[in-house]
Amino acid sequence: MTISQEISSSAAARTLEDAIARLQSPQEGAQSVVDIVRFGPQAIPALRGLLFGRDRSGLHQARCRAIDALAALKAYDVLDEFLRRERPIGDPTEELGEDVVVSAAARALARRHDKASFALLEGMARRRPLAGILAGLGSYKRLRTIPIFVKALAEDELRFTVEAVLRSFGSRARPHLLAAACDPAPDVCESDFRKRRSVLGLLGEMRKGSLNWTCLKPLMASSDLETAILAAGLGLKFGSEAERQDAAHALRTLRPQADWLRRMQIDQYLQRFEAKGVRGRQSIVRRA
Repeated sequence: MTISQEISSSAAARTLEDAIARLQSPQEGAQSVVDIVRFGPQAIPALRGLLFGRDRSGLHQARCRAIDALAALKAYDVLDEFLRRERPIGDPTEELGEDVVVSAAARALARRHDKASFALLEGMARRRPLAGILAGLGSYKRLRTIPIFVKALAEDELRFTVEAVLRSFGSRARPHLLAAACDPAPDVCESDFRKRRSVLGLLGEMRKGSLNWTCLKPLMASSDLETAILAAGLGLKFGSEAERQDAAHALRTLRPQADWLRRMQIDQYLQRFEAKGVRGRQSIVRRA
């Protein structure tokens, strides 16, 4: 190596070290990711060291930026290794930060979209689901994973992510959602109610196909007012003519118990139901 090459190599190393150091700066962190990626594969060892380092303070931003850079460099083997390692963490603050980093790594690894990554994410999702793990797993659109997502609807911190994943399955998720909605097990805590409400809401968003509303009909008598309203709304949308009349009657009965927001929801359901009835009568008159 010539003297000029040694000088150039030394200058480049200092620049890479500076970029790694700037990852922890909120002002320069995002730009430093771009700068690090320009170094190519030679930046991977330093990024790996940062990612695998523990941060007992719970701060996670620098390690998440390291993940962004590793993914941009397609260093998926490093992310795979990181996700597979044991994490004996006892401190709640450190564990909270570690969960954020694990979620980011799982999302990034899913971009590789191979069988090994799918198997890893599926196993992690079954053991201890985190938002990033579920989002990454959901990108594979494998039908066998739908029950994992339906189960995770009970968790407040996961529900938003999981609902988006289930929507991406479209009508293929309907049988699993219907089974969860019709689950005869009683709702004994708030998380149970929230899961069932979420399931009913997702069913209500579906436009194509039919839905056997018979098993949902008892939910109109639920002790949870929102569950009862959602079930009746599904009856208006998917029930037979007689079932729609029953659902409309249930909504009118529930309305006095509701707050103003739920009354608006009930009124919207009934307005659509009545408008549909008017259109149906007009169609009959035209045919006559």
